[in-house]
Amino acid sequence: MGENNIRESFLKKLDENYQTYLSQWMTHDAAALIENAEKIAIIKQTYQQLQDKYGIYTDCMAYLVQFENPLEIISDDVGVLAEDTIVTHDDVSYALFHLYDRRDADNDYEMDSTIVQPDRDDDEMEV
Repeated sequence: MGENNIRESFLKKLDENYQTYLSQWMTHDAAALIENAEKIAIIKQTYQQLQDKYGIYTDCMAYLVQFENPLEIISDDVGVLAEDTIVTHDDVSYALFHLYDRRDADNDYEMDSTIVQPDRDDDEMEV
C-alpha cells in the first residue's frame, strides 16, 4: 500500500470510528454521558488532533490502520499519558510513537480482517 493510500485509509477509518462513537453517544442518557464525559472528551480531542495529518508518521498509520478501531487505541493511550483532559498535539504524537514502538496493540484490540497485514520488520519510521 502506497504512502498516500495509507494516509487516506487511516483518515477514513478514523472518521468512521468517530462517527460510530457519535452514534453511540447519542443513544446514551444524561447520566451515562456525565459518567463518561472524560473519556468522551479524550476521544473527541484525539480525533481533532489527528486531523493534522502532517504530523503522523506513515509507519504509525500503517500499523494502526490494520485494527478495527485505531481511534480507540490512540485515545486509550492518550488517556493514560495525558496529564489532564486537555489533549495536545504532543500527547497524540507521543502516543503514536509509543504505540508504534511497542507494537503490542494487537494483544488487546481487534484486528480488521479486511486489511492486509503490513511488514513489521522495518525499524525506521517514514514520514
